[in-house]
Amino acid sequence: MWILYEASFAISMLEPWEKILIHTFAFGLLSLLYYAVSHYLPARLHLLGERVQFYLFGSENDYAAIK
Repeated sequence: MWILYEASFAISMLEPWEKILIHTFAFGLLSLLYYAVSHYLPARLHLLGERVQFYLFGSENDYAAIK
């Protein structure tokens, strides 16, 4: 898998300091993506669940009455 990664992005042709720079940049972007997904996705899924509940049962109070 590592060889495929290096061959796809031509990382094997870079000097060691360039590899470190590219990997640091990629790690930083992936860290920001992980933070964004872990921070905002649960709230968005909760909102999506509330909307589905609204569309299925008509209002929030109707769902509470069924329980």
